[in-house]
Amino acid sequence: MHVERSPFQPGVPTSLLQAVTEMVRFPECSGPGSLISFFIFLQLSPRSSAQLAETGPAEPIVVLVGEYADLPCYLDPEMNAEHMEVRWSRSEYFNVVHLYDEGEDQDGEQMEEYQGRTMLVRDSITDGRVILRLYNVRKSDEGQYLCFIRSPEHFSQATLELKVAAQFTVIGPDKPIVALVGEDIELPCHLVPKKSTEHMEVRWFRSKFSQAVHVYQDGQDQNREQMKEYRERTDLVRDYGHVTLRLYDIRVSDEGRYRCFFRDGRMHDEATVELQVAVEGTGPRLHVKGHTDQVLVLECESSGWYPEPELEWRDDRGRVIPSQSLRRLRAGDGLYIVAASVAVPFHFVSQMSCSVRNPLLWGRKVSAISMTEDNWLVSPTNVILSVLMVVTSLFYLIEKLNAAVFCFFCAFLPVLGLVAGLIVYFI
Repeated sequence: MHVERSPFQPGVPTSLLQAVTEMVRFPECSGPGSLISFFIFLQLSPRSSAQLAETGPAEPIVVLVGEYADLPCYLDPEMNAEHMEVRWSRSEYFNVVHLYDEGEDQDGEQMEEYQGRTMLVRDSITDGRVILRLYNVRKSDEGQYLCFIRSPEHFSQATLELKVAAQFTVIGPDKPIVALVGEDIELPCHLVPKKSTEHMEVRWFRSKFSQAVHVYQDGQDQNREQMKEYRERTDLVRDYGHVTLRLYDIRVSDEGRYRCFFRDGRMHDEATVELQVAVEGTGPRLHVKGHTDQVLVLECESSGWYPEPELEWRDDRGRVIPSQSLRRLRAGDGLYIVAASVAVPFHFVSQMSCSVRNPLLWGRKVSAISMTEDNWLVSPTNVILSVLMVVTSLFYLIEKLNAAVFCFFCAFLPVLGLVAGLIVYFI
């Protein structure tokens, strides 16, 4: 479409002055971005009275998802734009889709989602005709594009509309799917609108297209491209408009993103499915790591978890007690071992519990330990009393035996008494 020039300020489009008028009348409808763009435009606008117009297509450009789109604009009258700045943007000046300046492409300001997908076709640039070629068009590319052309003497812009048509869209689950190691799991995706997938190519793959998990093509499953670790572990379940990848005997290495890709002739689309793998480990094992006269140091340990588990100490009132130390170790099988210690005064609580849980699963595994002092400290008085009781019992037995046996027991009596006393005490 043709861009008019204002007779009141040469080089400034009438539409822009009208937009400014609207911003003044209705300030709530204009944001900071619009004002910034306007002032930049004024700074870049020439003060020359030279007439220059820029033209784009009058009708929206329609392309299919996955194809490339040519977005043209040209100067009127014809003029060599080889040494001009050509900037393609989205809604605002700084949302750069492609920038050509000083005779070459500049990618420093280019938006991330367009990197590696644009090219300026320069075949007719000397005639003032510039074409932005956008590859692998996505549904998110749909919308308005601005074409700016600037030289020291001229500044002009045109607007055009890109519409992206999709004969079908692939939809995956909006939340990650959680599976336990050793289980079988199903990863679903479907087409909108629904249509038969019998004659389509359906490909499940990981981060790269060539990393095939399962391929269906020409009406049957294909295993030539399937990765070794997925062989004989997958099935494709097809229903009208629905496709489900069934993955058997889940492993920790299966965790991550899976891409569900459909191709029907020139039309293709894909969706992403996130698989999270979980392993529930052993129940926490509690033991006394050490003690003083007043403090008991407890340690809690559990193994065989994935992903890294959460460990928590609580007292008999349900209060969380911070761990003194927390150690995490990943074993060779990829599973986690976790251990934590806590120091607690004997008379502070009567019981401590340690719980371990998998962040992906419900529930937790809990073990408790009594804080009664008599259960952990060995009293010298108790030991002596126990030894005396055992020795008295031994003398009574010895009196019933002959002299030879008496001499034998006399030699080992102190040692036997001590050992027996300790055994009696702890039993």
